[in-house]
Amino acid sequence: KILGGTDQTGVMEFGARTDGIDIELEELTVDNEQPEPGEVVKVFVQIRNTTVRPLTEALGAGPPEACLYVNGLYIPQDPRDPDSGICSPRHQGELLFNERHTFELSYRSTGRPELVRVEVNNRGDLDRSNQEAEILVGSIPGPQDLTLALLELAGGDAGQVKASWRQPPVPGGGNTWSYRIYRGPAATGPWELLGFTLRESFIDAAPDEGELYYAVEAFDQLNRRSPKTVAELLALADDSDNDGVPDAEDVCPGFDDTLDSDEDGVPDGCDICPGYDDEPDADFDGVPDGCDRCDEFDDSIDTDDDGAPDECDVCQGFDDGVDSDGDGVPDGCDDRSTAPGRRTPAGRRTP
Repeated sequence: KILGGTDQTGVMEFGARTDGIDIELEELTVDNEQPEPGEVVKVFVQIRNTTVRPLTEALGAGPPEACLYVNGLYIPQDPRDPDSGICSPRHQGELLFNERHTFELSYRSTGRPELVRVEVNNRGDLDRSNQEAEILVGSIPGPQDLTLALLELAGGDAGQVKASWRQPPVPGGGNTWSYRIYRGPAATGPWELLGFTLRESFIDAAPDEGELYYAVEAFDQLNRRSPKTVAELLALADDSDNDGVPDAEDVCPGFDDTLDSDEDGVPDGCDICPGYDDEPDADFDGVPDGCDRCDEFDDSIDTDDDGAPDECDVCQGFDDGVDSDGDGVPDGCDDRSTAPGRRTPAGRRTP
């Protein structure tokens, strides 16, 4: 309920009289300050004649009427003839000195914030309003651009969540006074109230693990609230290696997923072929092409365990990496080598 004349809330504003007829618009109220979309809102306007003579005789003025505007749009009160210009049923008979009269107007709400304005006049002339008043009906706009960020604590542990948002202006010149911040497991809640703030940001110092949602609602000076603005999903879970990636999504457990020197999408700690792309593998042997020792063959088959796959083994049965004379022929198959155990041309080994 908003009383005219006091203007204590800062929402209702009175216009100046224009023709010397003294009508005091004392009170402007609605039956529902938080209407749902499509709901009919009743508007009540109480006036008082402060002219020393009956209003019908004062300066030749006629019976008073009240005209309704919602968000600047004129709302006729005769649904049968919207273009009739009828504002409200006029007060019948004389309005005596100090006598009061209440007009009842109505409109169908959109469910969004609506600036309701009423003009009271004496002649049915919309351009000759004696007095006017405004009131904001409906929810105020909700916070916009709600974002979440993880904040690292000492030691690199991610232990806080910062929510930030932007608040649009309230129609009619009202002010947003405070915000409530909630946390929940889903976009529809249930919601746990975390606290209040006067700023456009809030830090949750002890977030739960798992999937989290945050919601913010605004309040104005009349204690009207906005719809909740829900943030994007924020995954906050165990992170054993402290690389900022939850364990359930860790590509390389035990190592930092953000370090990828060759930029192949595989963290350094789990890179099969450092310096090369781990993905291309033409012979499908599990060894990336950049590190493949035996192209077109399976590198994993190595009967003599010398590191040389069988299909590319220079000296099968011997270690290809041992070459005493440095001639490129492993000792086990080098005819000129004097190393013990080498093969002779007859296929016999030296003692």
